Amino acid sequence: MIGVVTLAYKNEPLLQECVYATLNSVGVDRQGSTTKLDLHLVIVDNGAYLSETVKTQLRSHPNVTWLTPAENLGFTGGANLGAKYLLDAYNVDTLVFVNSDAVVEKTAISALVEKLHKNPDNG
Repeated sequence: MIGVVTLAYKNEPLLQECVYATLNSVGVDRQGSTTKLDLHLVIVDNGAYLSETVKTQLRSHPNVTWLTPAENLGFTGGANLGAKYLLDAYNVDTLVFVNSDAVVEKTAISALVEKLHKNPDNG
C-alpha cells in the first residue's frame, strides 16, 4: 500500500482537486491496462481555512484520514505526523508527499513509486 501525506494550511483553493486527483491515481501494466492504486491519503490540518462542508466531504472518503494536531506543527512536523500515522495504522510500504496545491496526473504516483522501487537507494 502507498501512503500519501498532504498538509493543509490557511487558504487551500486546490485541496479538493489535489485530493481527488491523488485518489484517482492509477498504475499501468505492461499491456497498457490501468489499475487503481492501493493508497491511503492523510490530510494534516495545520490551520486550514476550509468550510465544514469541504472538510466533511474529504473526511467521508474511505481512503482519507483527517488529522488535526493541537497546534500548527509546521511543514516538517506535519509531514512526520502524517507519515507516522500511515506507517502505524496502515503499514504502508511507500510514502509519497503531495503538496496541497499539486494536482497529480493519473500515473504520476505510480511512475514515482516504480522508479523508487527499481532504485531502492533513492528516496
